[in-house]
Amino acid sequence: MLSRVDGRLNSQDPRLRHYFDSCGQGILLLEDPIIQDLKTWILGCGLDFVTRVQGYVCDELQIMSSWLNLAEVGAGQPPHTHENSWISGTYYACFEEGHAPIRFWRPGALSQANRPYFSLGKTGQSTVFSSDEIAIAPAPGTLLLWPSHLLHGHSGNSLDGRLSLSFNLMPSQLRGSSYSFSLSPIHSR
Repeated sequence: MLSRVDGRLNSQDPRLRHYFDSCGQGILLLEDPIIQDLKTWILGCGLDFVTRVQGYVCDELQIMSSWLNLAEVGAGQPPHTHENSWISGTYYACFEEGHAPIRFWRPGALSQANRPYFSLGKTGQSTVFSSDEIAIAPAPGTLLLWPSHLLHGHSGNSLDGRLSLSFNLMPSQLRGSSYSFSLSPIHSR
């Protein structure tokens, strides 16, 4: 599939290439039955994440954008967040020993807090909830979901072929007490 399309070099690291990531495209928009089965599974996992993990009522999610990432040796993606999105995720199609783990940073971990904060002594035991940064080396076939505003990235890839499918999700409708509205992605111009 990748041999039939031109990938776009990442603007910060030319060893990282993105596919199907321009407006009007999206890997999960392809009509291939395998892709559509993956899309259905991702949307189901997304709804489960929103309702059971985050505790929100949501009738339907939609994929706003989706793309493939192919990382060569040395490739990295600096810490970043995703705009115009509520839930982001990555499905790892190929992840082997030597591929860089994805890293997540606690809000404010990489910058000076611009808000009141407390400084408490640490116990010396780091947990997933107290660390400034966590790294996850997923197995192939793993789907990770997180709030889109959470800083994430990877660096130090030491093996070619790190292939992942990333995407952004939004509710189809936002219902409030006073007003509601629908959202839809722009798939073509």
